[in-house]
Amino acid sequence: MSNLNIKYHKLDTGYLTFTFPYHSFLKDHILQRIEKQEADNLTNTDAYYSDNIDRLDWKNGTKWDREWVVLLKPYLEYVLGNAVSKYGFSEIFPVEAIWFQQYNHTNTHGWHIHGDNFSCVYYLELPKTAPVTQLLDLGGQNVVLPDVVEGDILVFPSTVIHRAPILQNNDRKTIISCNFSVKTISQNLLDTYT
Repeated sequence: MSNLNIKYHKLDTGYLTFTFPYHSFLKDHILQRIEKQEADNLTNTDAYYSDNIDRLDWKNGTKWDREWVVLLKPYLEYVLGNAVSKYGFSEIFPVEAIWFQQYNHTNTHGWHIHGDNFSCVYYLELPKTAPVTQLLDLGGQNVVLPDVVEGDILVFPSTVIHRAPILQNNDRKTIISCNFSVKTISQNLLDTYT
């Protein structure tokens, strides 16, 4: 296999950030529902992962009847459908998995990737001193820190390696993460390059 002559070529895919327009309206309602939600914790340290998350419902990511999901999903899909136009797409499939993660002091989520075309992180609670998601650019050359605040959404291709660094303070951080795929390419993009 050493004779494959593999060459690395950069392709700038970028990531998106934007303010979720329904954040102030939905935040408290979502948090109340998350508090009632059955959840797990995650502690895993080995050669690959270093995870410590106090509350999450990742294992139930495709259970659509969770109260907080029923509330948030239509709004989230609407804004994600509009946001991917910046990538050259005009429509998304329904969200394929969605879950929350709540971080407390010393919690972290090690380097990992997701499935599907795109992933998003909605910063439901993000204290000013809490670390944001770190992204590795293509080829793992640089760590990128998106400029986001509470109420923002970060969207990136699901193959981008990313992590949640250790939370050093005592303020809880809550994120909603989801995976989704795109459905159609924008007609404007097709017209430009055909």
